[in-house]
Amino acid sequence: MASDFFATALSIWMLASSVLSGGFRPYVGAEALELLGAYLVGRAFVFGPANFFVFIRSLKLITPVLIALAVLDIMSGRYITLDSFGVPNSWAERFGWVRAASVFDGAEHYGTFCVAAAAIFLYSENGIRRVFYVGLCAFGCALSLSSGPLLGFCIVMAVSLYDHVLKRHAWRWKALVSALACIIIMISVVHDHPIEWMLIHFTLDPQTGFFRIETWSAALPIIGHSPFTGHGLVELGHSVDERIFLRSVDSLWLLEALRYGVPAVILLIMTMFSPLLKKTPTPGAHNVQTGLSLSVVTIALVGLTVHFWGATWLFLNLCVGIRASLAEYDARHC
Repeated sequence: MASDFFATALSIWMLASSVLSGGFRPYVGAEALELLGAYLVGRAFVFGPANFFVFIRSLKLITPVLIALAVLDIMSGRYITLDSFGVPNSWAERFGWVRAASVFDGAEHYGTFCVAAAAIFLYSENGIRRVFYVGLCAFGCALSLSSGPLLGFCIVMAVSLYDHVLKRHAWRWKALVSALACIIIMISVVHDHPIEWMLIHFTLDPQTGFFRIETWSAALPIIGHSPFTGHGLVELGHSVDERIFLRSVDSLWLLEALRYGVPAVILLIMTMFSPLLKKTPTPGAHNVQTGLSLSVVTIALVGLTVHFWGATWLFLNLCVGIRASLAEYDARHC
């Protein structure tokens, strides 16, 4: 599988680029190991629809527990689970409510997991079970009070409805991608700063949108100074303002470019999306793979406004590995 090559190349590139830029830290090795390790676990242990549904059964047990722990965050007014395990954290509020995090390092990470699980359940469950699990994920996502995951959930539901209405037409995905490309082009033509427009209009709190705009403005010139190898895991920015906005870069894609260069972003894109290009031969496999593909794409979109590490980073690469494994299974059984 091409994705195997891209995942391995990305892990090696992360290590090599950080060494070449003089910004190597043990964290870089951990991030690369988590990426490749989670991917290989998905590739090795989830081969074919039967094994995938074993994964689904585990997900159906884990998801309600994580959401129940998020409810405890809301009720207690603090990250009670993280506090109980002695995990350092800084809880946040929005609209007077604590933004639930459950066992994750922040509300955005927890909300992203709920969205990804909802996409998988939409295509793996039927009838009342689908309503229950997707509804549970929607409730869990709402507890995070995070713009990216909430927007991601809306995208998941809209794409699922679109797929259901046009399921008899094989051209529907090409039409959807073409329509999205046209919308992005129109926004780019009409607005002088399309990224700024999207960040402002697609966030619950406009203040966070403006902060992200300044982060992009500070980061892009720095990426231009070292686009090939990046800057490694070092403190970025020369002025006080730059250091403020680059202290916390809330974008997976932007931060990976800062740390490891543009080639790392390209390799990550190819790792995530190359398995999605494989055609599926049977309706049953199609349903399984569509849900997982939608999960991966949604996480990638949420990653425009959220950086992932730890459990969320592991879960993302596990899903990518499983999707690649299912694609290989189909290729062998065509």
